[in-house]
Amino acid sequence: MLGTQLPDTADHVYAPIGRIREMAPTDDPSWERGFAGMLDYAASKGWMSADGDRVLAHIEPLAS
Repeated sequence: MLGTQLPDTADHVYAPIGRIREMAPTDDPSWERGFAGMLDYAASKGWMSADGDRVLAHIEPLAS
């Protein structure tokens, strides 16, 4: 599993930022700029872990 599910919700996880970067395209600087902007936005909304290593992510259940 990529993230740690929150105990009070089934539709959000804390996803490790380093792991997301590991899975990202390595040759696309525009991706990193966009990701950094998304992290800034997430921080402004309080969607980061206290240590700043994880970002809150919404998840959708897979259709069965």
